[in-house]
Amino acid sequence: MIYLDANASSRLRPNVSEYLRSAPQLYNASSVHSEGRIARAALREARQNILNLAKAPNAELVFTSSGTEACNLMIFGFLGEVSAGTKIVSSVIEHPAIKETLKSLKTADIIEAKPNQLGRIEINNICSLVDKDTALVNLMFINNETGTIQALNEITKSLRQSAYQGLIISDACQAFGKLNFDLSELFESGLDAISISGHKIGAPAGIGALIYNPNSSYCRRFWPQIFGGPQEKGFRAGSENLLGAICFGLAAKNLIETIDQENTQKLELADYFFDLLNSKIKGITRYGDTENWVGNTLLLGFESCLGGDLVAALDIEGVAISTGAACASGKQGVSDTVKAIEPDLQKQKQIIRISLDWDSNRRELEIAADILEMCVNRMRNRY
Repeated sequence: MIYLDANASSRLRPNVSEYLRSAPQLYNASSVHSEGRIARAALREARQNILNLAKAPNAELVFTSSGTEACNLMIFGFLGEVSAGTKIVSSVIEHPAIKETLKSLKTADIIEAKPNQLGRIEINNICSLVDKDTALVNLMFINNETGTIQALNEITKSLRQSAYQGLIISDACQAFGKLNFDLSELFESGLDAISISGHKIGAPAGIGALIYNPNSSYCRRFWPQIFGGPQEKGFRAGSENLLGAICFGLAAKNLIETIDQENTQKLELADYFFDLLNSKIKGITRYGDTENWVGNTLLLGFESCLGGDLVAALDIEGVAISTGAACASGKQGVSDTVKAIEPDLQKQKQIIRISLDWDSNRRELEIAADILEMCVNRMRNRY
């Protein structure tokens, strides 16, 4: 299988796989005996590895079961009770982990900023929607479908300079480990918290985290969503997923040394693959902002080919891609992101997403390009 769906889930990194093959017996990190202390030390090291990759060694990190739970925790935990008419500013292009969570706030007034044709939320656009009644501003750091990088730091600075005092959060699940950003700098600009996910960077699924700014007035008050023991400083009760946290930490530790090299490699491969496809197949439309872009994601439209049919045809031939977010790929219709950047209803249905992983290579992309050419030609001749 040629795997080109890394934005859904990355392959396990070698150091993570090696650890899982020989993982020792793990005990409860809350226990006071020596085995519990060993578990606590492992959890502490994992936490620090992740914070070091984020360049925020003094920030606070709360382990969760997923990026989705971390998104929920950011909103419900820091926002607390939402009174009628509470204003929240977000964007049309958010992941369902954010969009559905905000929709559940029935009494809130949710306002969504729209992107430009390249999939970028312009600074003036989102800032113009914020006023004295706004309690929360949310903006995804990197879109999971287009790969477009949002101007999170500039938007945060602009909001704070305009005297906005409310909560600012970001779903950074597609940014963490793919973009070499400085979270400490973002916190200094006024960001309050981000959500991240382990399986997006080469750890197993089932582990995520919320990283928050300890100096934020919002982050010094918190409404827990899971009640029980005092784990994670009372932010999230329940025994931690120690195995998942260690693997998340190992993946992060690996990336501290390799992130720049990996990003350069994926950028070169993505450009090479797109040029190769263009040389073989006519009628390709590329979406997203190629100037502000994480270099592993290609959102492409193929004329006269339904995206879902193309995904199925490639799967039969041993190539894994998607039509967009994995959590929504089984649903009919197209995503809000695609609707926002492609107004043509027919073209919306022709879009697929290709996302390269840390171990993608030129040879497999050449094979994939040949298979894609064959599938597209077959579908076009059939239609």
